[in-house]
Amino acid sequence: MKLQQIDNTYLVKGDITFKTVMSLWKIGANFIQNNSQYCVFDLSQIKQCDSAGVALLVNWAKQANQAKKEVSFVNLSEKLTRMLKAYGLIHILMIE
Repeated sequence: MKLQQIDNTYLVKGDITFKTVMSLWKIGANFIQNNSQYCVFDLSQIKQCDSAGVALLVNWAKQANQAKKEVSFVNLSEKLTRMLKAYGLIHILMIE
């Protein structure tokens, strides 16, 4: 798992799973708090995501909302998109 910041975008690489969410949570929380009004998480390099990873995305969206900032999740895999649809989270995470 690796995060690479490019301006207001974080490129998330690797797995978002039960094993990695705690370290990702802290990094993402700092990114949201220390960034401008708009934060983007690019998920194009995600290899695997489980329910803990989905909970992490929801948590990042909640943190951004509490900080009165906008967050966007872009470049999701088809598999992750299907998972979010199954959980009914596409509209909550504002993914089109």
